Amino acid sequence: MNENLIVLMIVYNQIQYDARVIRAAETIANLGVKVKVISCNSDFQYKNEKFESVVFVSRAKHQGRLVHFWWQCLRYILKHRKNILLLYVHDYYMPLIGGLYYIFTKRKWVYDAHELIFYHKNDKVSCRNKFFLYLEKMFVKSASLVVTANEERRKLMSYVYKLKKTIYILNVASVKRDNIDQSSKRNVIVYQGYLSSERGVDFFINNHLQVDEKYTLKLIGGGPQLERYKARVNKLKLENRVVFTGLLNQKRLYEESQDSKIGIITYPLNDLNNYYCSPNKIFEYAKMKIPMIVTKQPFLMALIRKYHMGEVLDMEKGESEYKKIIDKIDSNYLYYIERMDDFLNDYSADRELEKLKVAILDILE
Repeated sequence: MNENLIVLMIVYNQIQYDARVIRAAETIANLGVKVKVISCNSDFQYKNEKFESVVFVSRAKHQGRLVHFWWQCLRYILKHRKNILLLYVHDYYMPLIGGLYYIFTKRKWVYDAHELIFYHKNDKVSCRNKFFLYLEKMFVKSASLVVTANEERRKLMSYVYKLKKTIYILNVASVKRDNIDQSSKRNVIVYQGYLSSERGVDFFINNHLQVDEKYTLKLIGGGPQLERYKARVNKLKLENRVVFTGLLNQKRLYEESQDSKIGIITYPLNDLNNYYCSPNKIFEYAKMKIPMIVTKQPFLMALIRKYHMGEVLDMEKGESEYKKIIDKIDSNYLYYIERMDDFLNDYSADRELEKLKVAILDILE
């Protein structure tokens, strides 16, 4: 293979925080192909021995930043089109770029649909979401492969768009499966992700008053409501029991989480994307031997109930339900821990990523 040829990946995100993109790039690089990943406003200090990180900087605000990023990507693609073996774009911001690449070159491209952006007929949907759904609908059929995050999403996208070539790759974390020293566990309840009311962060802060005082709530992530949450913690006089870390890269995320005793995985049930979510946190927590509290998404409930790795929380039942679950996990801690190996044996990052290798090799033949 010509060593000047590359697989070009594009993501409208900061690469150091996007584990799915990193795993995909590393997997394709392991095929012996040179991989470059274009991202937006990423940390220039981020390095990965498997692929080259190309950072486009945009100081524009709001929608202007995305439009500027699109323009930067199109210029780069047109300039280097002779060296692009395959274009691989991530998330719903990028089907426009994949589709235009196909129109200009008639070459193959891959769409990794991180999210499911369909909506029910009677749902209230913003103009923004309608716009991105329109772009996806317009261009997705020209993709040589569409990758989704679970089987339910794959079936939906295949049916709605009449797609011929689709696979799903679960967000199985590539965290090393170490022997966890249970004595190192601290009385920490950890939450990872976007800090918002939709995700139930208000619920967990407000109800932390009812939880045994030995527990600290650690909130890992960011969002526009961060300062409001800090003020709320101060008002409740929980400064010594609630910790905010801000956004963390993958290495620091693991370091900050691994000693926690309980992990929270929470999503709203207000749209198809969240209803059929497939978060990598369930795999990360299992590898770190952290029992989980999850909300009522089908994928999460099925795994928790099959493998007994935690408990399902119904927020509508209020603070008493939350406290009862924490007390139950606390009293039966080893019961949950001992069942995680069965789950990890059934769900392997290597097996999931092998599906991507096979699909990419098929395209490149």
